[in-house]
Amino acid sequence: MKANGDIGLMILAAGASSRLGQPKQLVKFEDKPLLQHTLDIGQEVNVQERVLVLGAKSELIQEVIIPGTFSIIHNYEWDKGMSTSIHVGLKSLEGKHTNLKHVIIMLSDQPYVTIEIINQLIASQDAAEPCITTCSYANQMGVPAIFSHHFFEDLLKLTGDQGARKLIQQKLDCVRTIPFSKGAIDIDTPDDLEKLE
Repeated sequence: MKANGDIGLMILAAGASSRLGQPKQLVKFEDKPLLQHTLDIGQEVNVQERVLVLGAKSELIQEVIIPGTFSIIHNYEWDKGMSTSIHVGLKSLEGKHTNLKHVIIMLSDQPYVTIEIINQLIASQDAAEPCITTCSYANQMGVPAIFSHHFFEDLLKLTGDQGARKLIQQKLDCVRTIPFSKGAIDIDTPDDLEKLE
């Protein structure tokens, strides 16, 4: 599938990073905040609309990052789980672009995500059939991932702390994968941060 005007991209960055003890979005990676690293990659992707979903510590985060062409969306129910961020991000994208056919979901705490990974997801996605293309790492499938519009209603039905992985597991017959071995590396705990540094 060629990247074109019917793709939206959302970065989920609303969590409180309670296990880490500081906003993971602002952890320094390669001399810039981790969220900025993700935003910079998102800027390079050939998509129609981009949204960044913020929640906890949003004012502090906005003082530090440069969102570029990303619209900042506030999830005021971020403490009710990741599903709420997916809901507000998807509704915002659909509101901005009524003919959205695919949506890419990224997180703010995967330091080794690259533009090549995202472009591979897009290239592997089926343009016409119901399709979810995900990354595979550590014997599991997860984000970054791209979902065709056939699954938008399912994304909106996720509840609590259910994220995209829950839906991926439910729709395995529609799932394609690309390898992303470093996708398993994220920043949740001080130990994770120490390994990154």
